[in-house]
Amino acid sequence: MRKIDEVAAHVAALSDEIEALEARVKQLKAQRQELLTRELPDMMAEIGAHKLELDKYVLSLTEYVSGSIPKEPEARERAFAALERIGGGPIIKANVLAQLTKGELDEARRIAAAIERDFGREAKVDLNVHPQTLHAFIRERLRNGEPVPADDLGVQVGMITKVRKKA
Repeated sequence: MRKIDEVAAHVAALSDEIEALEARVKQLKAQRQELLTRELPDMMAEIGAHKLELDKYVLSLTEYVSGSIPKEPEARERAFAALERIGGGPIIKANVLAQLTKGELDEARRIAAAIERDFGREAKVDLNVHPQTLHAFIRERLRNGEPVPADDLGVQVGMITKVRKKA
């Protein structure tokens, strides 16, 4: 029993250590993001550079779009309304969901063909936009000089510095 207790304690200690390391990694990633999206772009803008070759690194500024449609229902509705307003309706995907019990696969197939008309089941329409599709749509609008309601869409738009080591 003592050996089992020791192994269990070791597992718990490893779990704690992993949790602490994951928190540290998250913190380091946030710091790196701040440097890449705020500090370095601001510094490079101050000297009017889009690309810099240093002794050991090459830095280049590029535009970035990041984020996804919000999960919170009201914010989600605002995001889809904003997309519709700016011509993004075609990138919105609609899913029709119906709740069935286990083992009703055949019925699910029939419901997909004739949802409420034939079965009287309540169906829910779920809208979504894949993040990469949203990013591409936003980048295209920005290239065309068109406005983007970034706050409504739950996206961030800005400049990011790419840093690579020289060979």
